[in-house]
Amino acid sequence: MKHRLQKLAASLRRHLKVIIPVFLVIVIAVVVVFRTQKTTDTYTEETVQVRNVATYLTFSGNVEAVSDATIKPKVSKTVTAVNVSIGDEVKKGDVIATLDDSEIQRSIKKQEASLSNTELNNFYSIRDSQKKYDNYKADLENGQNSQIMSAANSVENARTSYEQAKETYERNKMELENNMDSSVISSNQKVASAKQALDDANQDYADNEAKIRGYDKGVANAESIYGEDSSEAANAQKELESAEEKSDSLQKAIDNAQTNYDNAVNDLLMSYYTSNVNLNSDYENMQQKYTAYQQAQASYEIAVKSAGETLQDYADSLEKTQATSNTTTATVELEALYDQLEDYKITAPIDGVITVLNINVGDSASTSDTAAEVTNYDKMKVQIKIDEDNISALDNGTEVTVSVDALNKTYKGTIENMSKKATVSNNVSYFTADVTFDADDDIRSGLSAEVKYLLNGVENVVSVSMSALNYNTDNTAYVLVGGNASNAQQRNVTLGISNGTYVEIKDGLAEGETVLVKQSKTSEALISMGMGGGQRPQGQAPDGNGGGNGGGRGGNGGKAPGGGPGGN
Repeated sequence: MKHRLQKLAASLRRHLKVIIPVFLVIVIAVVVVFRTQKTTDTYTEETVQVRNVATYLTFSGNVEAVSDATIKPKVSKTVTAVNVSIGDEVKKGDVIATLDDSEIQRSIKKQEASLSNTELNNFYSIRDSQKKYDNYKADLENGQNSQIMSAANSVENARTSYEQAKETYERNKMELENNMDSSVISSNQKVASAKQALDDANQDYADNEAKIRGYDKGVANAESIYGEDSSEAANAQKELESAEEKSDSLQKAIDNAQTNYDNAVNDLLMSYYTSNVNLNSDYENMQQKYTAYQQAQASYEIAVKSAGETLQDYADSLEKTQATSNTTTATVELEALYDQLEDYKITAPIDGVITVLNINVGDSASTSDTAAEVTNYDKMKVQIKIDEDNISALDNGTEVTVSVDALNKTYKGTIENMSKKATVSNNVSYFTADVTFDADDDIRSGLSAEVKYLLNGVENVVSVSMSALNYNTDNTAYVLVGGNASNAQQRNVTLGISNGTYVEIKDGLAEGETVLVKQSKTSEALISMGMGGGQRPQGQAPDGNGGGNGGGRGGNGGKAPGGGPGGN
């Protein structure tokens, strides 16, 4: 036993001789890395820019139709006709396909043969009256009444015309009151130019008159000193005469400039007059459009009232026909057969597009099988999941944006059908809601979409990247300003909102300045050695929430950058 312990001790001594040097090498390497990396921190320059900074709640989902319908036959029979193809547009009530109705047609003829002429006439009178009433009522309920539709279109057109006329009048009125009318601006510029030309002409004339006075004295002095017949007196006289001759042309220039100025003033007055006349015309046009709008509204109300009266007339006619006709068991049975005959028509239950068609002529249609599907693409939706922490920020009717990257398009959406009860999954509670939006020809069901709700945002503000921020020991933020690390200056800044990538600078920086962003190599070296770690020190938190996804919460020390709802 003692011998074994001695052998074990000897083995440990041999291994320690290897382990200890290796450990020392690692320690020395780490020390060298730290010493060298402290001096190899590098900086990149970033230009302070003006940009929009906003924070959002962000959700994702897929686009789907708000309204679609699966169509199944009401009876199991052979398909005798198919009237549509995939991709065809249909209206509610359109016949998509028909089934073999020969059997029920024979039953109808047999039942009709059992009725007397009077009973048969009474039956069809009631049926026709009922059909007229039902069809007219259905058109009213579905907004398909032609008179009301025409009146509604007239109202919309009149409203649009009135709003355009009102916008034109108010814009021209504002421009005239603020001297922004284009014709007035042009006329004012011409007046200013003409006034400057007149002032210049007057100044040229005055300067020439001063020269004449000087030359006149020069002639007198030359004659006094050199004599009247001297060459000096003659030269002085020539200069005087030249200036006096120029005076006439300068006076003409003044007269022309005065005429131009007077014309420019008259043109300005005419511009004001014309603009006022046009403004009055715009006002009268606006009033006429408003009157037409009111008349269209009145006509619409008359159309609605008239349609109601017509429906009542159909109801009274039906009631009268039923009262004056004898209904027998045979006629009731015949009516039931005609009602069943409608089941042999496969019709579209909604407006839309045929997206699925599973039947062909000769197929045996079954009531348990889907014959077709109709999808209405006028309105689309994206179903989203809302975290319980964000539910208070949203409600039915809240406006959001829907972005579809595949189309590079953004749509205006509205939150609807927000659930009252939370769904719990993996101990996380969320609420479901639909985001509906008007579709266009490009949108497709199944496309991925991002829904964003603006929580907070500012436009055209001075900003820098979050990585440019440093923090003092008192948690206030600062940046490094200067050309390089050796002469960089520390400058305290006041922070605004952040989207997780950029932060608003309320005070301390101006657009166009350069800040330094530290690119530390120490952390990179440690990570490459498998010794990464460390935590970003807490600092001055920007206003509002930072950037993230799905509405996370800020960390310690306030709402920390990068821990809030989705940024932009």
